[in-house]
Amino acid sequence: MCANCHLVAVELEINDPEAVQKACERLGWKFCHGKTTYAWVGKWYDDSPVPRYLFASDSEYRRVCNMTRHDRTQYMQGVLGNCNHAIQIPGAKGEIGLIERDGRLYPIWDYYSQGMNHLQQQGNPEEGRQRRRPRELVHPHQLR
Repeated sequence: MCANCHLVAVELEINDPEAVQKACERLGWKFCHGKTTYAWVGKWYDDSPVPRYLFASDSEYRRVCNMTRHDRTQYMQGVLGNCNHAIQIPGAKGEIGLIERDGRLYPIWDYYSQGMNHLQQQGNPEEGRQRRRPRELVHPHQLR
């Protein structure tokens, strides 16, 4: 993950949406099943790697990566902010979007959306911003 990026796209597959919902309840977060947009800062700065799983095919992903910065910035504005489910965190203006690809969910959020940067502080800073909280979402045995 890029240390200075706006966009956090965790390379993590979530296989059980019910476990996500239970984890959200335990954390005091709200799982929004079927919500098709997530709140983010609203502008693609092209300072983050383009997340592969935003695109259904490798060819589309490569096409976007090979665009000029100007064209990619314009294109990504229409792609980001869309999801299949969302997670709302009390006190945060941003949300975590969950994007479904091939039966799995992938989390994405804007690190600079107000209130979202506290996710970095939840785990070991040496491991990176996304480690502790999102990882909890995929371990149902931790919910017991």
